[in-house]
Amino acid sequence: MKYMISFPLDSATFKERVKRFLETGGVPPDGVKMLGRWHALSGSEAFVLAETDDPKGIYRWLASWADLIEFDVVPVLDDPDAAAILQELKL
Repeated sequence: MKYMISFPLDSATFKERVKRFLETGGVPPDGVKMLGRWHALSGSEAFVLAETDDPKGIYRWLASWADLIEFDVVPVLDDPDAAAILQELKL
């Protein structure tokens, strides 16, 4: 399953976030594959697309940042998967 993770980047925690990101790379734990990470040009939010068969890995990853960042996590399907379901429904 793929998960779109978005998060605001609060200026109050900026320096600590940067320090931790540069030290760790913000990589996910084993069992979670990060498919991409993007930063809004405004610097006010960021997005991660991750994939895993075990959502506990997503929880583990985000919990390690929860002291600095609030996350919004949405399970998502890509276009080919959505199209296959729509074809089955014969809409």
